[in-house]
Amino acid sequence: VRLAMNPTELTFIEGPPGTGKTTVIEEIIRQAVSRNERVLVVSQMHQAVDNILKAFKDEGDTTPVLRLGNNPEMFRYGTERFWLGNAETGIRDEALIGEFQQRVIASQTRGFAIFVTDMGIATNWALKDPAIRALLLGAGFDRVIMDESSRETTVGAFVALSYLNSQGHIDVIGDHRQLPPFELTIWTCSNLGTCA
Repeated sequence: VRLAMNPTELTFIEGPPGTGKTTVIEEIIRQAVSRNERVLVVSQMHQAVDNILKAFKDEGDTTPVLRLGNNPEMFRYGTERFWLGNAETGIRDEALIGEFQQRVIASQTRGFAIFVTDMGIATNWALKDPAIRALLLGAGFDRVIMDESSRETTVGAFVALSYLNSQGHIDVIGDHRQLPPFELTIWTCSNLGTCA
């Protein structure tokens, strides 16, 4: 955690399952938010994002967090409590934005954390609303945390990193022994006929 909070631009954290990577991510988020950082937490998988977010769902926790995503059926661990909504529902609960803003004010910091999949940040309907976009994105994020990075595609990583401000910090966390990302290859396209 100390290494990630140092004024470096990039931190790599690697470890096999069960070594505490998620706990380290949670603490990085808490410390970064307390330092007024705007944190974007991404992964290729909804489950990984929600696995981190569930640490912030206790009633007494005042860390300002929001969950973006288009399909709430993918969410786990009760994290839909922080879900803003989708194109079908609109803003699911106007009070949620108010609660989020109150948490930012109550924490006496401008820091907060947004949880979303790597491609979800680019396709989320709410970010098309100028007021919400200004509130959440502003001048970009101060920190991007990529969990399950061994599964990350190049495109997914670049999408998330495009929201990082010029002075931002990147935390790349994962286990290089886990499954690699699934990408369509030329062989897959030609032999399975799955590419347009």
